[in-house]
Amino acid sequence: MKKTTFLLAIVSLLTIKLYSQTPDWANEGVRKVRFDDRTFLVGFASEKNSSKEDPVDLLKRIESYAKGQLIEYIQVRVKSETTQEVTENNDNIQKKYRAVYSASSNLELSGLKVEKSYDPKTKMGYAIAYAKKDELFNYYKGLIENGLIKVTQKVDEAREALSKNDVQHSLKSCLEVSNALIDVEQSQKVILAIKACVASEADVQSARVEVQRSAIEDIVRQAQHNSGNTIDDACLFIARGLKLQTGKIDKPVQIANFTYQDTKMSSQLSRRLSQSLSIKLASEGEYTVETEGKSGSNSLVLTGTFWKGEKDIRILGILKDISGKIIASAEAFVPLTWFQSNDVSYMPENFEEAYTKMRVFTKNEIVKGDINLEVLTNKGDDNLLYTEGEKLKFYVRVNKECYLRFIYYTADGQKVLLLDNYYIAESMVNKMVELPYEFECSEPFGVETLVANAQSTPFPKLNINHSEGFDFINDNMDQILVTSRGMKKVASKNEPVAEKKLIFTTMKK
Repeated sequence: MKKTTFLLAIVSLLTIKLYSQTPDWANEGVRKVRFDDRTFLVGFASEKNSSKEDPVDLLKRIESYAKGQLIEYIQVRVKSETTQEVTENNDNIQKKYRAVYSASSNLELSGLKVEKSYDPKTKMGYAIAYAKKDELFNYYKGLIENGLIKVTQKVDEAREALSKNDVQHSLKSCLEVSNALIDVEQSQKVILAIKACVASEADVQSARVEVQRSAIEDIVRQAQHNSGNTIDDACLFIARGLKLQTGKIDKPVQIANFTYQDTKMSSQLSRRLSQSLSIKLASEGEYTVETEGKSGSNSLVLTGTFWKGEKDIRILGILKDISGKIIASAEAFVPLTWFQSNDVSYMPENFEEAYTKMRVFTKNEIVKGDINLEVLTNKGDDNLLYTEGEKLKFYVRVNKECYLRFIYYTADGQKVLLLDNYYIAESMVNKMVELPYEFECSEPFGVETLVANAQSTPFPKLNINHSEGFDFINDNMDQILVTSRGMKKVASKNEPVAEKKLIFTTMKK
């Protein structure tokens, strides 16, 4: 199968039905029986046509919502389970799940079936996306096996080239292997989600993947040896690696904040990498580098992560086009001793506390709710880094009338109620709404989190204390999540809900 994109590129078997009445699977009870959770992965979306939209366009949109629910389910399910196990000091578990935390958060899902329906009487559109778990399991298990065979061949080729001092050939082979391993890691994600994160070693081949990943890293370290061991040296090596794959390109590149592992948290190292990569990409890679927030529809984006090893920090950069398709990837290493000698921190300031919160957030996180909720800032929704004095604004878009609650968890442990029961009326549905608040980045600095919830009825009140112009929440995190996630029992129906999280890092200038 030829793959064309990693950005939710779902190869679907489409079954489109236009009913003159509501389909039976629109009923939750019928849907749960016909597509039971033990056998199927299912995404469902519905929406009322309240603006005289072309039904074909409406169905296309809610189809994407239904598909997106399946992707989100896989991401959240795997992340939730592994976050409960992975800790900073447990290297064995860290390695076991490193494949899950691949640098590309996008996911391709094959073998998906879709049905769509529009009822002209009620002006309601419905879409359901589903796939049998056993069919997905067999397909992705095969992809892992075939992918590892190709990876092993390329690693052997890289070793042979390095033994002949052909460093460029060796490095190019390693870069090709890294891209292939991303495909393998995405397949592991699907299997882990299908198997409820109890997949066997034979299913996901994590040990074999780790052996090949370690082999690639060793070869890259040797190839990088003569380039130096500073951050600037590593960025130069990454720029050369990207250029080796792309050649000279005329598209501009924007650099996103590199984050610590897969936590979405930034640190001093993130800022240093952005500064150095901007220079090295221009001088060594001959790329045109765009400033933050200035990217256009033709731009490429360089995203990345950095990982703590036994003796060094692995820095991984991935170059993507605007659709999310991976163009090239490259990695480099900086010894831990360099960070100690130069007083540069690679860890987020309040990592332990922030990671503890993350574990609470991911437990029972809402997925597959019947509200599509998008939350953006003036810097987007990913790799968010704000420095002292910068302004922060929020934007939101939903596909149904609903109430919003925004809670901001600050670096010093405070819980601030930014919005409560903010009503999105019918006239605001499917429009990007700028919320009437602006914030300025100030102390305390560190990792902070925004949790946004949406539901069709007003939220119950929280216990708050108004001080210095803000509403501080006195309830603990468990109490907040229960009242914000619509966990109360509803006798007649399941209430439409949604949840989104944005992770910020705030820093001094």
